[in-house]
Amino acid sequence: MSGVLFTGKVFRGNFEADGELLSPDVTITIKSVVHFKTLDATSKPDPSARRRYLFFGRPGEFFAVHEITARPSIDHILPITIDDPDVAQLAFPAATAVRVPGKDNRSSRLTSGETADADFLEATAPDGQNGFRSNIVAGDEIFFDDQFVK
Repeated sequence: MSGVLFTGKVFRGNFEADGELLSPDVTITIKSVVHFKTLDATSKPDPSARRRYLFFGRPGEFFAVHEITARPSIDHILPITIDDPDVAQLAFPAATAVRVPGKDNRSSRLTSGETADADFLEATAPDGQNGFRSNIVAGDEIFFDDQFVK
């Protein structure tokens, strides 16, 4: 899918909920896809699940996106800083599953300045261990919406 071009509009906020139009005609080129999954409309929430995020990026520019697995859910994007300098030098070119303590719902989403122990379930640690834990710090929220996934 790399190299695919399409045109669109850029909004601040949610374009379906009176978002502010910033640019009416832009061309977007997809450089890479970090995650692709078909959603199953019949999936039920796991009441024992911790907060579920997908983590991706490169050193100095990491992001967490809430992982939508069932209804109800949230659409949430925010930048992340990693406290551990060795882990902070890793690259995450494809989204990797991260679990954070707390309930996986709107009121318990990661918030700006929050520090949390994150379990990187599928990533390889600097010492070669598969799966590891590291402290992360949430940055200012880029996007949040819970209107369309109830």
